[in-house]
Amino acid sequence: GSGFIVKPSEAAHLGLGRRFDLEKYLRPYRNGRDFTARSRDLLAIDLFGLSAESVRTRFPEVYQHLLENVKPERDRNNRASYRATWWVFGEPRRELRPAVIGLERCIATVDTARHRVFQFVPAAYILDDKNVLIASSQAAHLSVLSSHVHCVWSLRAGGWLGEGNDAVYTKTRTFDPFPFPEMSQFWNGLGILGEELDATRKLVLAENPDLTLTGLYNLIEKVKAGAALTPAEEDAKQRGRVLILKELHAQIDGLTAQAYGWPFDLSDDDILARLVALNAERAAEEAAGNVRWLRPDYQIPRFAKGAVAKTGELDLVPSVVAIDKGLPVFPKDPVERPLAVEALLLAAGRSMDAAELARGFKGGGKRIEQGVVAGLNTLVRYGWVTPLGNGRFVARRAA
Repeated sequence: GSGFIVKPSEAAHLGLGRRFDLEKYLRPYRNGRDFTARSRDLLAIDLFGLSAESVRTRFPEVYQHLLENVKPERDRNNRASYRATWWVFGEPRRELRPAVIGLERCIATVDTARHRVFQFVPAAYILDDKNVLIASSQAAHLSVLSSHVHCVWSLRAGGWLGEGNDAVYTKTRTFDPFPFPEMSQFWNGLGILGEELDATRKLVLAENPDLTLTGLYNLIEKVKAGAALTPAEEDAKQRGRVLILKELHAQIDGLTAQAYGWPFDLSDDDILARLVALNAERAAEEAAGNVRWLRPDYQIPRFAKGAVAKTGELDLVPSVVAIDKGLPVFPKDPVERPLAVEALLLAAGRSMDAAELARGFKGGGKRIEQGVVAGLNTLVRYGWVTPLGNGRFVARRAA
């Protein structure tokens, strides 16, 4: 609903800076154009985890704004969940929110774009559905995703859309099956290059309000092709540090090729053939129970289900965290607790009571049991968890 999106000036009238804790629920909002062109610096009202009564008493200005600008539209919505929880922005992403807990930043790309650009964004940002968010804070991952190898894969595996025939980055067809290289020897180098690439672009855009990411990458392509530049483009090339960006990408491409153990000058068809073969090798490994987790500390407790975790080059830590030592942390923020509880229920695949759930978190038990109960009550209210009686609950699988 558009009524959830507000300008900074409107946020001040809604109590931002005056109402205690409101900053947790008025979060920066970005769509694809905000990233590729210029950000509008909009905010989204994100009240997930709060009851309507709590919003009304804690943030009356926000509640009245939503009564006027959101509820009439939600009352006419065909989806019962939207009508019942009319004060909740959009539909909270049940897989995404637990994945970003504890992260300060993530990797984002606009799903339909002329150039496949990945960048770091604060994990607190709310992104619209034109963005793909990858729940990793690692600069080495950003480097590999920004490499020519991954670009070739994404252009062939993804779709195409629009008059300009822009490439579409489809998560299930593009990111999920992409076989990352074995990076242990190159982790630091890729990380340093990824940090410099991201920081350079952000500094250029901060210093030059007339430049955009799309414009910078248009210039990079022209420079690569040896095309003549207009005086205006030559000026943008200098201010935009286009040659530095081009050099950083070349170094990332070279180091990524080394990580795969491949020659640097492979044709695009050869790259694709090798990636398809590597994908088949990884699929066979996973079928045998050997999984190269990208985030073992997060993934193993939730998704391992008996799989043998292989200490591979892909791990974000020197060694894979054992399942019994990799319990998730119970979030301090009450807003994040319901999704953490649901994630644990989904991973278990069976009914559990509050005490059992509390023990499923690191250092859990009686100390956090009341917080777990509150999270369960929220999930029941949204219809995401079903009470079975005798104090037991089961998670409903997302469609």
